[in-house]
Amino acid sequence: MGTIANHGVAAIAEGANYAPLEEVLPGVAGVTTVFTVPGGPMRPGASRSFEAETRGRSERLTLLSMAAQRQRRFTGLDSLRVRGQEAVVETIAYVAGSERNNELAGFIPGPCCNNPFIRDPEGALIRPHDGITGVGDLDPAVYDWPEPSARITITRIG
Repeated sequence: MGTIANHGVAAIAEGANYAPLEEVLPGVAGVTTVFTVPGGPMRPGASRSFEAETRGRSERLTLLSMAAQRQRRFTGLDSLRVRGQEAVVETIAYVAGSERNNELAGFIPGPCCNNPFIRDPEGALIRPHDGITGVGDLDPAVYDWPEPSARITITRIG
């Protein structure tokens, strides 16, 4: 938060494009595993499980996920230190700052509006998402969301 989103983070927030980070991260010191969880978009309330192998004492987890139903919204974890047998982390929604959150249907990629790759550049910092405020085409009663944006459960299996 508080920094300019790099190309990889902006690509996820704007269009669920994970390829830029999948290409770059394996070459970053300390990164041992990079992958996209298969299965495509998830509906609210759904869950998905995956396994990641860790090594050493500095086990950390970073996770990024776009919320496709909303404009430029993403959530995740940034270098969470994995300790103990289980952890539950609730995350909030963020906006990448790479595009205005104008709430106009013509700029929203998700199933509600189906306009992927239509941009309204902004150039601001990563910050908490204000939610759907009603300044554009979206009705907050229908399209806003309660926080937390996601609940992530980490369980040690080995």
